[in-house]
Amino acid sequence: MKRTFKLISLILVLAIAATCAFAEGTPSISGIIDAAEKLAFRTSNATINVKADFSFDGEVFKKMDASYKQDGYDSYLRYMLDTVKDGETVYTGGYTVVGIGSDVYANDTYNGNYYTQLHQGASDTILENTVTNEAAFSLLRSVGSFAAGLFTENSVTETESGKAYHISSGALPEVIGSTLYYFGLDYLKDNYYMYMYSYSDPEGGPYIRYEDWDKMINEKHQLIYGEDVPEDLSDDIAYDRYMVAYNVMEQEEKEIIAKVPQEYANGYVYVHADGTTEYLATEEDYMRKAGELYTSYADYTSALCAYYEKVYGKPLEKDYLEKVLYWSNNPDLNDKLYDLSTEMDEYYEKEARAQDPNAVLVKVKTDGSFTALDTFPFDYYYLTMTRAIFDRMKSVTVSSAEADITTDAEGLLTGAKGTVTFAMTDETGKEHTIGISFDCTVSDYGSTEVEDWFDPAKYGFVSYDEWAEAKENEPLDGDEYDEEYWEKFYASLPETAEFGGETYQLIIPYEEAEG
Repeated sequence: MKRTFKLISLILVLAIAATCAFAEGTPSISGIIDAAEKLAFRTSNATINVKADFSFDGEVFKKMDASYKQDGYDSYLRYMLDTVKDGETVYTGGYTVVGIGSDVYANDTYNGNYYTQLHQGASDTILENTVTNEAAFSLLRSVGSFAAGLFTENSVTETESGKAYHISSGALPEVIGSTLYYFGLDYLKDNYYMYMYSYSDPEGGPYIRYEDWDKMINEKHQLIYGEDVPEDLSDDIAYDRYMVAYNVMEQEEKEIIAKVPQEYANGYVYVHADGTTEYLATEEDYMRKAGELYTSYADYTSALCAYYEKVYGKPLEKDYLEKVLYWSNNPDLNDKLYDLSTEMDEYYEKEARAQDPNAVLVKVKTDGSFTALDTFPFDYYYLTMTRAIFDRMKSVTVSSAEADITTDAEGLLTGAKGTVTFAMTDETGKEHTIGISFDCTVSDYGSTEVEDWFDPAKYGFVSYDEWAEAKENEPLDGDEYDEEYWEKFYASLPETAEFGGETYQLIIPYEEAEG
C-alpha cells in the first residue's frame, strides 16, 4: 500500500520536474527540479497534502484528496478518491497506511474497517534513492537541454519566504509525447490495468442484429420440417429440430459477416424481416434504425419515488419503498408497483424522443430529471471512466501545461498548483481531452510527527480476526436459511401499506399469494 502512494508521489514529482525540464535553457527554472529531488530523495520529515481533479472531455470523473506524513522511518498516508458520474459522487473509497519502521499497517475502505500488517524494507525518505529513480531525473535534465524555449511563458519572482515560479507551455514535441505514451501510460495500461474488463465484446465487430429473429428462425424450421417452431421445446425431438434450424441461421451469419465491407468491420449488420441486409457504422445507427432506446437510472428507486410524486402529487419515501413495499407478497400491490415502473419507463422514453428524435439513451438522475443523448457516453460499457480511458486509449500526448510552484529560502518545495491537459485518441480515431488539475502543499519540514507505534483504535480499525468474528456473530441479513432472522423481519413489517391512495394488506397468507 505504501508503494502505491510512493508511485503517486513519484508521478507528481516527475510531472513537476518534467514540466520544468523542458525550460532547462532558463537556468533559474532548474531550481524547481532541485527542489523536487530534495523532496523525493533527501527529505526525511515533511507533510504533503494533494488535491486533484481528473476530467474527461471537460467533465470531472475522479477527485483525489491525499495526505502523507514522513517522520524518519515512520509514515502516515490517507488517500481518498471520489468517483463522479453525471456530476454526482457515486462512490468514495481509498486507503489508510501507517508505516512504523519496516512494519506497515494498511486499510482499504472497500473491504471494511480491518487492517492488514505487512513487512517491507524501511525507508526514511519519500522515495528510495535508487539508481533507477536518480536516472529518471537525469533523463529529464537531458531532455530539457533539447527542449529549451518550448515554454511559452516562464518567470521567477523573489518572495519573502523564497521563490515563486510560473511556467506554462503548449503541446510537447511529438517525439516526447510518444515517449511519454509508450514508456509511461502504455506500460501502466498493459501491466496494471490488464486485469480490467468491460462489457464490450473483446473480439469486436461486425455485429449482427435481426429485425425479427423469431420470424426468421421459424421460416428455417418450416423450410426444413414443414411446420412452425413448437411453443414447447421441452421435448427432445422438438428441441433437436429447433437446434438444426438455429445452426442453419448460424451458418448464414458467417456468410453474411464474410461479405461485410471493410468500412463496416466494426459496425453492425441489420437483417430485415424479409432477409435483406443493411450495413450500419455504429451501435447508435443500429438503434435508431431498430427504434430502440436505452434508459439508464442513476438510482432506480429514487427515480421511482420522484415519478410517484409526479403522478400522485405527494411524496413517496425511498426507505418506505425499499423496506416496506418491496417486501409485500400481495399480488394486487405488486401489480401496482409493476405498472408504475412500466409507466415510468414509457414516460422517459416518450419524453426523450420528444426532446431528441435521434436519442438512443436517456439518463435519469435521482431527482427524476433526465438528459436525452444521441450517442453513448465514452464510459457507458465500463465500470469506471478510468477503465474506459485505459482500455480505449490508442495514443496520448501532453497538449498544454501550466503551474505555479513555490520554494522556501532553502530551496525546498512548498507548493505546486496547476493544470495539465492531454490530447487522447481512442480506438475509433476520435479525439478527446484529459485534464488534471492539482494543488499540492508541502509543509512542516523537520516538525512533522508520526507516532512510532500503531494504535488501531485511533483510526477506528480492528484486526482481521476481530472483524471476521464480529461478522460471524452478525445476523445473516438476507440469508434465506436464517429462519429466526426472517421471522423477526416480517414481524416488524406493518400489517397494511398505503400506495397510490389505496390501502393494501402487506403480507397475505401464502395460499392467497400463490393463487
